[in-house]
Amino acid sequence: MTAASQCLRLSAPAKLNLALAVSPQIVAGKHLLETVYTTIDLADQLEFIYNPTAAATLDIKMEMVPPLARVRIVPSQNIIWRTIQVWQEYFGCQLPGSWTVRVQKNIPVRAGLGGGSANAAATLLALQQLLANPANAADMQAMAARLGADVAFFLHGGCVYMSGWGEQYQRSYTLPELDIVLAKPRRGLATATVYRQFDRAPQPQFALDGLLAQLAALEDLPSLTTATLSVLASELTNNLTAAAVFLLPAIGVLIAQMEQCDGVLKSLLSGSGSTVFGLCKNREAALAAASLLSGQNYWTAVCRTSSAIPV
Repeated sequence: MTAASQCLRLSAPAKLNLALAVSPQIVAGKHLLETVYTTIDLADQLEFIYNPTAAATLDIKMEMVPPLARVRIVPSQNIIWRTIQVWQEYFGCQLPGSWTVRVQKNIPVRAGLGGGSANAAATLLALQQLLANPANAADMQAMAARLGADVAFFLHGGCVYMSGWGEQYQRSYTLPELDIVLAKPRRGLATATVYRQFDRAPQPQFALDGLLAQLAALEDLPSLTTATLSVLASELTNNLTAAAVFLLPAIGVLIAQMEQCDGVLKSLLSGSGSTVFGLCKNREAALAAASLLSGQNYWTAVCRTSSAIPV
């Protein structure tokens, strides 16, 4: 790194959908939906090295952390490359200088955990900081919407209720740290494929009023009990599950296996899958479930919900 170079390191957290209620109604080519997101402490690590005096270049280096399998991504399909293109189009400028972006991938791809969207949000924030650009919140949200519905959420982080295509912020909640086990089959699912299957056999869009009420109530509680967690667990819902299970029956098997683990209060598909998460009584229950499921050839991780945004 030369004396003129600047370096910025950001952590880009994954997300879970505590609830996802997709409508059959499509507007501008996208389904209307309601969702409650939360960030978790599983995160990709990104390093941006910018030399403003060098010739204009862009080099993106991806490192998949074992046991994640290596994935080859065509540069023009890389979410970081696309984010930079959106930035240039939005501001009508060519990005100056040389850029090297190193990504340590801890979040699996095609997993329903929003890894790509988290990287996009981190890239927007990196460009804003390294270029000292006066992009305001409306600018950032507009660019996020062009990149994908989840990207707007990752500019907020924490626990957030959103609507529209998933990009319209409604309100945030102060969510206590919840112990979570994650597991996924080795195969992933493409979001577009799951939504096409949903269109063939739409499932009811459940109201989220009960979950939102529980989240509001949690903010006033001094501590969590198993009974409180059980009530919260009963409100978790995702009406993309049937479509994902149709495409990948292993997801249905995994949901059932996870719910049989001691201390797992509810298992649910995150987003369009293929990751299933379990809300657990405590950390010990999450670790025990992960150990059991990893022995059955699933990718697993233990995490907690967090309030993190890329920092």
